[in-house]
Amino acid sequence: MINFHKYSFLDVRHLKRLINDNNYWLCQLDPIYLFIWSDLYKPEICFSEDYCYIRLFIPEVGVSYYPPIGNGNFKMALFNIEEDAWNNGIDFKLVGIDESSINKFKFKVISNENYNNYIYTIDSLALFNTNNLKKYKQNYQKYMKNNPNTYFKLAKKEDFTRILEFISIWQNEDINRVKDPYFYPSLNMLKKVMEHLYELELNCLIIQNDLGEIFAISIFHINNNMSYIHNLLCLNKEGLLEVAISLTSKAINNKAKYINFECDLGNIDKRNLYISLNPIKIEKYYTNTGGVLGEKEEK
Repeated sequence: MINFHKYSFLDVRHLKRLINDNNYWLCQLDPIYLFIWSDLYKPEICFSEDYCYIRLFIPEVGVSYYPPIGNGNFKMALFNIEEDAWNNGIDFKLVGIDESSINKFKFKVISNENYNNYIYTIDSLALFNTNNLKKYKQNYQKYMKNNPNTYFKLAKKEDFTRILEFISIWQNEDINRVKDPYFYPSLNMLKKVMEHLYELELNCLIIQNDLGEIFAISIFHINNNMSYIHNLLCLNKEGLLEVAISLTSKAINNKAKYINFECDLGNIDKRNLYISLNPIKIEKYYTNTGGVLGEKEEK
């Protein structure tokens, strides 16, 4: 029996210690991501002697489980998950299966593109220094030339009121943004970020001018060599998106090797942007197709 409890701020550091030695590329397996998006995914967690179990809600899949995290009897851990699913009348679904797990075990899986992660090097997005990113560099240079008083700063909690004002302007700029089913979960995420900005070592980068007018913000944090971009909001000004991407990358420089633009949640415009930025890797998000997942047979 798995004794789940609601995933809380106090669980973040405990989970972080458990996964610290694992090179997870998927943002969904990051403890901070799980916490700040908890209004969307409604995660629950259980720390047992050998394994950590996580149960959550994925909009396209339903109530699901992450693969067990730990070093005990893997077959028994899977059995525990199957039993919990059976007892709660839900399908046995594992989500967020990383590619290394597919190679290690006989998983029958399908890919869910809405939750793919897009990985880039810091330099490629800070400088747009490859030929296929030339148009981004030109747009960046044009904007900065026309707006030489543009600069970035890392927000403090006293900037929260100005950030809320910016979000209101950003929201009213395009009425279609409110129609996005993830709009309000995103606002709740931003609220959690500001509430726990220091405790979770999160960063809110503000792009503004000398008058204090905010034109863009980005939310990110760093775990080992990976920086996770949780949200990037820009006003509809030509070249401003490129400025936001570049300045965020420069703020991260020397603190991480890679940038992870998180899942697009089915937003095709975001997906096209992420692909056009030429990722060095697209980390796919796999879900099992049901049934019992056995260990790979020894050759």
